[in-house]
Amino acid sequence: MDRRKGTREFREFREFKDEGRGQGEQAFNSPSDSFEDSDAQDQITHAGTGDSFEKSGEPERKHEPREVVVPGQVVAQGLDFLPGDGTMREGQNIISTKFGLLDHYGRLVKVIPITGAYLPKRDDIVIGEVTDITPVGWVITLGVRISGLLTLAEGSREYIEKNADLTRYYSVGDLLVTRVHVVKPRSIDFSMKGPGLRKLDEGLIVKVNPHKVPRVIGKAGSMVNLIKDATNCNIVVGQNGLIWVKGNSIESELLARDAIKKVEAFSHIPDLTERISDFLA
Repeated sequence: MDRRKGTREFREFREFKDEGRGQGEQAFNSPSDSFEDSDAQDQITHAGTGDSFEKSGEPERKHEPREVVVPGQVVAQGLDFLPGDGTMREGQNIISTKFGLLDHYGRLVKVIPITGAYLPKRDDIVIGEVTDITPVGWVITLGVRISGLLTLAEGSREYIEKNADLTRYYSVGDLLVTRVHVVKPRSIDFSMKGPGLRKLDEGLIVKVNPHKVPRVIGKAGSMVNLIKDATNCNIVVGQNGLIWVKGNSIESELLARDAIKKVEAFSHIPDLTERISDFLA
């Protein structure tokens, strides 16, 4: 695999982004070093994953295999249960409103979607591409026909003057780990102010269904940490379904990619962590 930075890599990434299909990853390079701040990286990896791990002091999640449910299906009965994301109440019943995995969290009943497009939410950590530079900032595209603006005020921790050469910070084609700062009816604003938010370096981009991101991360980061430890790769998971992988060799990156794609493909089956562990052994 040619790991040199060049227009071919970025052109293919943009084609994959626009068409929504492809092999699911694309190599790209940058002259600077890769992630070295492990604490910041862990904060990025775990950010915005409310369905992926427990919070202290809350009821313990049931551990039976998750059932695949469809819209209109009764997923719980009785007033003791509360409808969560992907569900609604009809009389004594809680009804699924999505196609996905049934999830019980104490009295709360959720359905985690397994299909559909990414919907940005405030404070989501995402991976996006700089596709244009304007006098007021950088246009960031999330790979799913969703674009927004990274303003001068949010583009860096340092002050950026209005007439500054913005390419000193980010250029067209750069990939950024960024945070969804504001979600408006017709636009999104991003921010680069936060731990670990930065321009990405050489590595591999893996594309997964955004609704499979919680499964890729796993409970308390268990799945992504398993893959990181087994492959010795740095991994950053964007809530928009783009995942950055950087290892010591192409082989380790490809192994991490294959493990991630297996998690995406078999996210509905029980004992998935054990199966992925066996695959990586």
